[in-house]
Amino acid sequence: MSSNKAAVELDELIEKILEKTNEWETSQRDIALSLKTAVEDFHREALHRLIACLHDDPASQGGLRRAIREPMVYALLRHHQLLKPSLEEQVLVALDEARPVLSQHGGNIELVSISADRDVSLRLLGACDGCSSSQITMEKGVERILREHCDWIRDVVVEEPAADKDTMIVNIVSPFEDRGAL
Repeated sequence: MSSNKAAVELDELIEKILEKTNEWETSQRDIALSLKTAVEDFHREALHRLIACLHDDPASQGGLRRAIREPMVYALLRHHQLLKPSLEEQVLVALDEARPVLSQHGGNIELVSISADRDVSLRLLGACDGCSSSQITMEKGVERILREHCDWIRDVVVEEPAADKDTMIVNIVSPFEDRGAL
């Protein structure tokens, strides 16, 4: 079984168990949640100490980096807040905040890349691709949200619209444009 599949199955099992506790009396539910919290606190502290030991040993640092790249280990350490979200995860969370507004206008956005210099390249999709108001959308909406979530970004670059489109839907109003009282 792959580590990703095992992680998903474990997540589903935990959710089912937690749903069952909703049927329990409050005192029973409190005991179960206290036990869950105690086990998680114990695991978090043990993992923290393990990472500290490996980090302090130069010979072990390569192995630690390899272990962190393993999806199940990464997910476990993220769950216990022992690793910060990757730069990509931070950008994706910010883009998820912008997507509902873009989708109201038939658009979307995707992350293309993050450079070593911390420049973020994005591509506007759907109605936003080639829209005359896309610059306003980027500056007043997407870029503002990105910088709120990701203060490490040096520059935001928008990739050119797709050149091979047969038809183009054009929105003449940015969903982020301040239109005041209309």
